[in-house]
Amino acid sequence: MSDLPKQPIRFLLSDMDGTLLLPDHTLNQRTIDAVRSLREAGVLFSLASGRPPKAMLQQIEALGVDLPTAAFNGGTIVKPDGT
Repeated sequence: MSDLPKQPIRFLLSDMDGTLLLPDHTLNQRTIDAVRSLREAGVLFSLASGRPPKAMLQQIEALGVDLPTAAFNGGTIVKPDGT
């Protein structure tokens, strides 16, 4: 469709609710494994959510996110430890 060279994906920012999380607000192992594979391939990964930072901590830990995340609908940038 385009003559532009393909660029590798270097960063993926994902929503949580309705995207990564199951209806019961948990992560399934397949999602955890997929994020691990992305990171092993050198793709940076982080989360964005309408949630407050404390409500994201469990998923941040489970996914091994080590970059800042966007909380409160992007209104707050938070370190992985919640600060």
